[in-house]
Amino acid sequence: MGLLKSLFVFNAFFVFAIYGKNIKVSLYYECLCPDSVKFVVNQLYPTYKDLGNRLDVELVAYGFAKTEESNNTYMFTCQHGPKECYGNKIHSCVASQYSIPEAIQYLYCAMSSGRGWDDVYLKKCATVGNLKWTEIQSCITSGRGDLLLAANGNKTLSVTPPINFIPTIIFNDEFNQTYQSESLIDFKKMVCELLDYEDPGCKENNEAKTTAISKCSDTSFAKQKLQLPVTMNFNLFFVILGIFVHQAVSTINVAIYYEALCPDSTQFITNQLYPNFNQLDRYLNLELVPFGKAFIDTSVEPNRVLCQHGARECLGNKYQACLLNQNKSQKVNVDVVNCIMIQMDPSNVEFIEKCGKLFGYDTEEMKKCAQGPEGDSLIKMHGNRTMELDPIISFVPTIIFNGAYNHADQAGSQYNFASVVCSKIQGQIPDVCRTAKEVGYSYF
Repeated sequence: MGLLKSLFVFNAFFVFAIYGKNIKVSLYYECLCPDSVKFVVNQLYPTYKDLGNRLDVELVAYGFAKTEESNNTYMFTCQHGPKECYGNKIHSCVASQYSIPEAIQYLYCAMSSGRGWDDVYLKKCATVGNLKWTEIQSCITSGRGDLLLAANGNKTLSVTPPINFIPTIIFNDEFNQTYQSESLIDFKKMVCELLDYEDPGCKENNEAKTTAISKCSDTSFAKQKLQLPVTMNFNLFFVILGIFVHQAVSTINVAIYYEALCPDSTQFITNQLYPNFNQLDRYLNLELVPFGKAFIDTSVEPNRVLCQHGARECLGNKYQACLLNQNKSQKVNVDVVNCIMIQMDPSNVEFIEKCGKLFGYDTEEMKKCAQGPEGDSLIKMHGNRTMELDPIISFVPTIIFNGAYNHADQAGSQYNFASVVCSKIQGQIPDVCRTAKEVGYSYF
């Protein structure tokens, strides 16, 4: 066992001796800081889904802000401007008024939206998480949000040594630079090191976590060729939200092949597609195809669908297929799929129904479809479309531009979908294209 591992294990025993089974994690962050967004979306949220029962999380939204007080009135200056101050207040109110699981779910929704200061999105995230937006607003208008943010400022300034990077992650009230650095790269691994891998979720960290992600690129399911008749045209046409088109635009056909429980599908939809879609909408004809690496066993009647992440994924795929079949605009389809995919369990029918209602879908029609032959037909049709891809699908999500697979477009889309789309736009380009020139986390 290496020295670093030995230190981790020693510290794990120390943690259990003082704090029992749980580890306290304090997150010092800013709601609009790109590094904070990346940590919450890519590290904290997925880790909490697996190990939340072992973590006591403290959320401290403030960062490098400054506070001025005069006559019991607070004035805040935030690193990313007034919008960040407002968002930090919202986060502080949510963390104060609701449970930590609810707060983390809300943070993930708000911070992955790319508009974490916009009441339209903040309210939607509250609705999705079953939080009362009126209570959150009351916290702001009553001045309690100011008090909470000021208290977060005092807490942030009391950290020793002084915070010099946002986000800062502190375990059990004691800063450790090694733990900080490791957490930014792989927070779950860091937590599991401190737990000495004794939690079932940790035992899967080096093996099953990698497998769960790599399964999205495993080719074993793709080797089966499904022969089913194509019975439906999947072209869906959308109208853009808030932008009026005054001139003809050459559109790009984009088809996204994904799965309800695939981590890479969630990453792409919530970090790449959804945050950039408002500006890219009018340039795209979008198709969303929930099937992925599933397989339809036609040797039995009725045919049996086998999904690589299990029966729950098959259920999630079918419910999404039924929603998407209601012929809403492509903007609304992206909204509802994002809403579903950011949930702790995207296959949970209660959450799917809530998202459907939020964006105006007929959820009774959805349930009737999913529980009857129509849902089966839609899944078979998605399967046929997926299995006819050339080359055979080997990674989920797969993104196809203008009907032809291109490896460079596929790889680039996973990290900077906007940049790939922008490279194909002819004529006037949207603002997002001016900031999406390099592959990376680009929707700021």
